[in-house]
Amino acid sequence: MVFDKKISIMDLVLDDKTYAWQLTKQTWAHMEHQTKNNLFSRVGIGVKTVVFTLRKTTGLSLHKALSHNGRQYFITDINRDDPVLMVATAADIQPKVYTKYVTKVTKGPNKEPVYSTENLLQFPAAITEKYLGYEQKEPMAQATKTFVLVTPKAIALSVNDLVQTEGGEKYAVQVCHLLDDYKNEYEITRKGDV
Repeated sequence: MVFDKKISIMDLVLDDKTYAWQLTKQTWAHMEHQTKNNLFSRVGIGVKTVVFTLRKTTGLSLHKALSHNGRQYFITDINRDDPVLMVATAADIQPKVYTKYVTKVTKGPNKEPVYSTENLLQFPAAITEKYLGYEQKEPMAQATKTFVLVTPKAIALSVNDLVQTEGGEKYAVQVCHLLDDYKNEYEITRKGDV
């Protein structure tokens, strides 16, 4: 086995109101893409699997992430059975920056409502599709987009929290799955007329 890929081990750090992945260590590893899907989310669909074999590294855990050539990998399993090597199984899914926000209503000069948005927290998360719903309502139709937002364990959202993508799309948190020790999963939805 050839350790020919230089990979980065990253920690999640908080700076003011922004969580981000930060490089903590670099090491050499063997990297293998697999054809089977990685079910990194319990309620979403799977993505491609990448397996990293590396020498036992102090501090590698499921709370960390791996990176190679500008791509980030979500660690889903670490096997330490070998006395010298460890095998980290990861999902090939690229996190994006999301913003938890709140909409405030104040009164304008003529006592009209004035809406403003306040950013509460920025954080990295991976998104996967759950399902696409369609509901016919007279005389119009409405489409519901539902995704699963997978975050590091430190990111705490609640039902009815609002999150915004880098592209500006806004979603409401509908269901929280918090029982995993290393990550949280949030079903987020957005409704719109067709």
